[in-house]
Amino acid sequence: MPLRVSRRAAASLSVLLLAASILIGWRLQSTRTSLRGGDSSAGARAVLPTEGQPLPAFDFSDVNGRRVSSEELRGKVLVVDIWASWCEPCKTEMPAFEQLHQQYRDQGLAIIGISIDITAEDAARFAREIGVTYPIIHNPEIMTEWGLLGLPTTIVVDRAGVVRKKVIGFEYKEVFEKTLRELL
Repeated sequence: MPLRVSRRAAASLSVLLLAASILIGWRLQSTRTSLRGGDSSAGARAVLPTEGQPLPAFDFSDVNGRRVSSEELRGKVLVVDIWASWCEPCKTEMPAFEQLHQQYRDQGLAIIGISIDITAEDAARFAREIGVTYPIIHNPEIMTEWGLLGLPTTIVVDRAGVVRKKVIGFEYKEVFEKTLRELL
């Protein structure tokens, strides 16, 4: 049986959808403005890692308190894996990144994981459970700071600090390995 909607209800729904569209459009526009370097409500500027552009400079402490910075990693091929312990595709990718870390670290590969989990303890515990030995950083704000759109996000950076590959979502180890071989 077809659903019947009164004209009044249809008009109300139309107004509601129009208002929602305007609000979403306004929010997207302000996000684009902040990603281009305009003012955002928090006063911070998102820096979007883009292929062919330098990776934004960073200076983090990992979950063990050790410093990890873009400056100290310059000259290495870098894989930055942004993840969360509740992200199923992240759980699949991380052991593959550990394998790549073990296989290519002596050839100049560095891998860092940046967790957006609620606590650093959650991130550290999860990394230990799956056997990750590369540095794990806890930074829930990275998604906003770097203007990232989904998890996992993986960024491959060449020895000069330039982003060569950016993948949003799951990707197979072999795809990353092919890129790494070209850069190492």
